Amino acid sequence: MAKFLDNRDRQWTITIDVDAIRRVRADPGVDLMGVLDGPLLTKIGSDPVLLVDVLYTLCAEQAEAAKVTPRQFGQGLTGDAIEAAATALLEGLADFFPSRRRAILRQVLQRAEAMDADNLTAMEKRLAGGDLSEKAAAGPPEASPPAEPPGDTSRSSPESSA
Repeated sequence: MAKFLDNRDRQWTITIDVDAIRRVRADPGVDLMGVLDGPLLTKIGSDPVLLVDVLYTLCAEQAEAAKVTPRQFGQGLTGDAIEAAATALLEGLADFFPSRRRAILRQVLQRAEAMDADNLTAMEKRLAGGDLSEKAAAGPPEASPPAEPPGDTSRSSPESSA
């Protein structure tokens, strides 16, 4: 079982089983089984609201027992806490699968973490090198002239003098 702390020091446990997968498929409509295909990682990684919706569905019984509303649950997940929660979700998913698939999923997760770290390092280097600040100081690029609206581009010919 994977666990995480939110920003209000509440501990949440993520247990992934067939019932949990079924509940998340129903609401918020996410198929956790898609984690091996890759798009799920991108989808929940780029949409923190969807991530929190998935997490709340998985933790709903705990939240109800603690009298934590979905809104309060979401308010407790920002910054490092949301990253810890995402990691716990992915660990919980890995634990769901049989050993061979679990090993593959753990490799996928390690590569995704390494790519994320590489991206952050590259961004830090660009910031330190002044690339982004020079572009910001230059202002927005000049706007190109607006395109002509679609429609009939033929010109009307003068009426014949019949």
